[in-house]
Amino acid sequence: MSSLPDPSLIADALLPLIARAAVAMLLTMLVVRGLLWLLAIRSPHLHRWSSLLVLAQGWLIAPLVISIPWYDPPTTTTAPVTAAANIELPPVDATPRTEQQTAAIDNSLHRHEPVATAPALDLAELLPFIRRSLATIWLCGVSGLLLLAVALYGRHCRQAAYHHRLDSTTAAQWQALLQQTQGPPQLPLRLTTAIGPLLCLLPRGYEVWVPQRFWLACTTAEQAAIVRHELSHYRRGDLWKSWLVYALALPQWFNPAAWWAVRNFLQAGEWLCDLEAAGSPPQRAEYLQALLRLVELQPPRTTVAGQCAHAHPLLVRVRRLLSPSLCQDSSMNKVIICGALLVAAVVPLVRLEFVARAAEPPAALVAVKDRMQTMDGQLAKVKEAVEALKERGSEIKTSIDSKVSDLKKLAENKDQLSEELKAKAQVFMTGDEQAQLGIVKEIDKLASQDEQVLALGRMAKDSPHETVRRAALLAALAKGEAGYPAVALAFEALNSKDRGFLAQELNKQTSTDKLLMFVAMMKNADDELTQTLLGLELPTSQRLIFLGALADSRKDDEKFAAQVMELADKTTGDGGLLILYAAAKVGSGKVVAEAVKLAVKRKQDAWPVLAAAYKKEDKESRAAVVRAAKELGGEGGDFLVKTALEESNEELRTAAEEAVK
Repeated sequence: MSSLPDPSLIADALLPLIARAAVAMLLTMLVVRGLLWLLAIRSPHLHRWSSLLVLAQGWLIAPLVISIPWYDPPTTTTAPVTAAANIELPPVDATPRTEQQTAAIDNSLHRHEPVATAPALDLAELLPFIRRSLATIWLCGVSGLLLLAVALYGRHCRQAAYHHRLDSTTAAQWQALLQQTQGPPQLPLRLTTAIGPLLCLLPRGYEVWVPQRFWLACTTAEQAAIVRHELSHYRRGDLWKSWLVYALALPQWFNPAAWWAVRNFLQAGEWLCDLEAAGSPPQRAEYLQALLRLVELQPPRTTVAGQCAHAHPLLVRVRRLLSPSLCQDSSMNKVIICGALLVAAVVPLVRLEFVARAAEPPAALVAVKDRMQTMDGQLAKVKEAVEALKERGSEIKTSIDSKVSDLKKLAENKDQLSEELKAKAQVFMTGDEQAQLGIVKEIDKLASQDEQVLALGRMAKDSPHETVRRAALLAALAKGEAGYPAVALAFEALNSKDRGFLAQELNKQTSTDKLLMFVAMMKNADDELTQTLLGLELPTSQRLIFLGALADSRKDDEKFAAQVMELADKTTGDGGLLILYAAAKVGSGKVVAEAVKLAVKRKQDAWPVLAAAYKKEDKESRAAVVRAAKELGGEGGDFLVKTALEESNEELRTAAEEAVK
């Protein structure tokens, strides 16, 4: 048996599953068989599906486990240890002993009497041996049945060489029967000595085997009836189906329920073929006569390659043929049996497991959950505000781009410019700082609004003097939305310091449109400008909207994430905490770990951030949360650490264990 799998593996892994499947199959068989009898189900199709359902239970090795919290978790209590000083000893007799008493005590101490001991039977050592023995028996049964099937099939193939040859008359008669019954013309007939009638499958193909004595004794009508029966097996693929049900029964070879299901399946197949062979009353009479003659002349035999036409209870088949209504069931019975079969198929797939109820979280963590809901509501409002800001940004961008295009066309066509603007342009070209500042101060004297915006944009862009550039930017911002095209004309030419100045001046405005400008300025911003923009004194709501608008474009920028974390650390109160909470919800492992680390500085206010980070299923985040919970301590910290150490995910549990060390 060296080719067999290790019985220890079978005993440890498969044997419990096979045993459970055996019980499920046996119970399902009892239920199905009881329903078939109680409802008097006669349909061969329902009998076949019922048998398949029973056989399927033998392969049910991985049911769906549904855990139902049912009982309180066990609590461990430590019994108090009694101090040795509290143990009361009996009083000591201080009376002096005589010499006789002393000698008696010495004799009793030195006398050794044999004590009979019974060998102890260690059940813990016996159980593995029993499991291995059962696994070995199961493997031997499976292997033995497979070898037996192969041997029987091989013997059947060898017997095919000794069949009688058909004479020309019998061969012609056989072809006529095939035409009459609409059978395949290439299907051969083999006349045997004692095997058949049956349809068998050999390596060379399908064949119909009929005992020679029986074939010659039958009339042509009886021969046609037998042929119709065997052709029904051929058309229905019953040989393949029978091999399939035997294979399904193989793991449960020791279970009588499996062999009942196989027998019932094959018998129902014979019923179906009988009905097809006896389609009309004359054909029914011919087929019944053929069955009776077959029983008289030939005992039934079953082989691996096929089954005889009369290898099933003859009385039941005759009753079915004489009363075709016995194969019909009422609609109500069909509905009931189908529903019952569906339930019987689903119930074994599910295993209910009563487990301990989850421990109630501390009251402090319940309060944290409420606060998290509040913070989630705040973030939802921020998200809505960001979407509204994006819509507003699209409108402003369209308006500014259109106006900038018009201003560029105006600058290219000098004939459209006023003489006053041309004169100011000549003065600007001298490069004198004071003269340029004077132009900025008198810019409102230009009659055309477009010329004012164009002049401010060109001076902010082209002036070599910082004071002039910034004065032009201030004049453009003073015009509100109408001055934005001037800023757009000059922005690309501004250096980082001028852009920082522009940001500081924009921040003095109350409109949220400034946030759109900040977001635009963050594109391709250097470190200095980024620090300026992130360090602007903004109301908490506007700061969150600003960071939310940047989140999509900078989500993979680790440097930007570090700057945001630094900003959150410097922002006191709920504003900074909300930034850390948002980072813990949507950030990556490194960002989440940093958010948790900074949140710990806020002591008890850090719990919402830790709770959000705990939902992340990466090792770095989980380790950071466990370290933070351990540092914060208290009832909430102990609960979080305990929960992390009981995590079902092995990687996360290992990360928590490493963090606790």
